[in-house]
Amino acid sequence: MATTVQDATLTSVITDSVTLNGTAYGGVTTSTLTNSDEVYQRIMTIPAIEDGRQDLVTLVGMTKVPNGAGDVDVNGFHYARFTNLDDNYPVYLTFTDNVGVCDSTPAKLTYGIVLPPGASYLLQSHVFLCNQGPITGADMVKPANYNTTLTVYAGADPSSGQAGSDVEVFVVTK
Repeated sequence: MATTVQDATLTSVITDSVTLNGTAYGGVTTSTLTNSDEVYQRIMTIPAIEDGRQDLVTLVGMTKVPNGAGDVDVNGFHYARFTNLDDNYPVYLTFTDNVGVCDSTPAKLTYGIVLPPGASYLLQSHVFLCNQGPITGADMVKPANYNTTLTVYAGADPSSGQAGSDVEVFVVTK
C-alpha cells in the first residue's frame, strides 16, 4: 500500500521568562526538524510505585526493529516530550539501553529523573552515556560508549495513591 503521509517539519519553541527587581530575564529557543512523518502521542495513567507490587511501566520503546504499540524506530528518532500532568505529585522516569535484555544480561546504561508536578522533560536525542564513575571528555567522544536502543519507563509517586498520575507522551520520528 502506498502511503499518503507527507514529510513535515517539527517546530519546538521553548520560552523562558522571569522578572526580578524589574529586570526581565530569559529567552526563546526555536528548533526545527525536517522530514518528520510519524507521531506517537498519548496520555496514560501511571500507577503509583508500591513495594513489591508495582514497578515502572513502559512509556515508549525505541528499537532498531519496532514490533509493538508504543515502539518507534530508534534510527528515525527526532524528538520526545514527557509531561507530568499531575498537580501534586512527581513522576519518576528512567531511560534504559535495553541491549542485552534478550540474552538475560542486564541493561548496559540507565539514568533516572524526577519529573515535578506540571513539568516536562524534553528528549532531543536518544543517545546518552552513563558511567559508575566520572565521565571524561575522552569518554564523550567515543561513539561506542553510547546506547543503541532506548526504553523510557515511568512510575508515579507512592503518595499519589491508587489514582496514580497522568503523563503525556509525545514522540516524533522519521
